[in-house]
Amino acid sequence: LDWLCQRLRDEDSFVRYWAALALGEMGEAAARHPEVLAALMAALHDEDRDVRWRAALALGKMMQLGVRLFQKGRKWEVKWVTELAETV
Repeated sequence: LDWLCQRLRDEDSFVRYWAALALGEMGEAAARHPEVLAALMAALHDEDRDVRWRAALALGKMMQLGVRLFQKGRKWEVKWVTELAETV
């Protein structure tokens, strides 16, 4: 996962696009790692619109699985819907 997150910062937009696609296809396995979600959030600001689009799709897939992201200062906190329901 770390390798794919690093590819999201590659100088080649083709590499960044495919890294975002791969992370999105990994689903819950990737969604359980805050660094993956943070890397995809950063990719939403990529200079290449196709990379931004693929990062948004990947995050959307993860949110369908029940992931929710909360920003606390400069960091992103990851919660699952099931965890949030337990606090209510």
